[in-house]
Amino acid sequence: MNFKRINLPFGARLMYVKNKTNKSTNVDISFLGGASKEKIPGLAHFVEHMFFSGTDKLSAQEVKKEYFKFSVSNAFTTFKEIRFIGRIFTNELKDFFSTVAMILTESNFSAKAIEEEKKVVLQEINESKDDNKRYFYNLDRSKIYNHDFLNADVIGNEKTVMSIKRQDIVNFVKKYFVANNVDIYICTPLSIKQVKKLVCETLLQKLPKDEKFCKPDPFYFNVTDFNFLQSKYKDIGKTYLCIDFKVNRKRDDVDFYIKEGLISYMINDISYGIMKKLRLDKSLVYSASYYMTYSKNSAISCIVTETDKNNANEIVETVAEYVKELKNKGFSLEQLEQAKRRLRYAYESRNITASMLLNKLYEYRIYDKILDDERNYKLAMSLTLEECNALIDEIFDTNFIACTVYGEIKKKDLISEKKFFNLFKQ
Repeated sequence: MNFKRINLPFGARLMYVKNKTNKSTNVDISFLGGASKEKIPGLAHFVEHMFFSGTDKLSAQEVKKEYFKFSVSNAFTTFKEIRFIGRIFTNELKDFFSTVAMILTESNFSAKAIEEEKKVVLQEINESKDDNKRYFYNLDRSKIYNHDFLNADVIGNEKTVMSIKRQDIVNFVKKYFVANNVDIYICTPLSIKQVKKLVCETLLQKLPKDEKFCKPDPFYFNVTDFNFLQSKYKDIGKTYLCIDFKVNRKRDDVDFYIKEGLISYMINDISYGIMKKLRLDKSLVYSASYYMTYSKNSAISCIVTETDKNNANEIVETVAEYVKELKNKGFSLEQLEQAKRRLRYAYESRNITASMLLNKLYEYRIYDKILDDERNYKLAMSLTLEECNALIDEIFDTNFIACTVYGEIKKKDLISEKKFFNLFKQ
């Protein structure tokens, strides 16, 4: 399948793949500069809402009717981006681009609409308080993405949202919603020439241009702040704790991450072991898991736990024990064989879907190429136990270790930073 990436006028980019088997088109219009770039927590998310609050010609209801009339369409905000996505009939693609251009350039952000939308967002904030695990993940990612407000979810908080003024919205839109800052991912039966023509005529020509604009880096770490972070909240009933290890590999070191993908199956077994030990021996943990998140220049390997409040010390000490044990003993041959069975199942059961093709386009933006799945699969399956064990020290590098704690924790009961680091470095 022929994946292409081309530069469009004004600095926009198009990631394209032709999908002849589908009559519909999947499209994602992405603007870099989500919550990680805002000066007021919740501003980016609020701006996304305000794009559907009305123009001089259309009411809020009419704008929403225009945008959501397509088969599947949505908009959302992350720490990295604000995105407008659709799975639509191909003959409606021009209309979709025109509609997105309309809401981006014609929304009037009236004072009345701003006050009304604040009520909507405040309701979302109140509802989000019931999902503490999601709140914790956002808190931990805010550290990873070097967000200025570590206690802020993407949607912000009541105080910050209520402080948003019309000029804050206008300034954010003026800075980030320019033709220079558009990445478009599209999986369609149309030719790339047809898509380029549609994008230029219906979207790029209508967006403002900024000759001085530089695309913001969507991933970055501040290594000097990679340390012990605490967020204290009352009455949530549980404690969420994430122990992170920085991996000094660049994102384009594909072979390393392919190997880590196989190893992660075995590390999840370790996470299960942590959960089992704490649950059975100490009746503490409800869950434990492992994942890796990537930046442009490095990655973070994370062990996440959820437990009863005020048990952070037990968690930290037990994770430290397991990391030391893993470094001393390594993985077992049985664990490696089981990991390869799971990898083989994932590889053999994959389907060529429009969603998978879009993921390939996201991959294209990061690596400047489409990864060879068969080659990567063979590389992972050829790994020996010795090669896997040789990577353990790097994946759990205790020279760069961090911890995020979220919950009702008494400061005197929390392991001091010095003791925390010593536990892993002994």
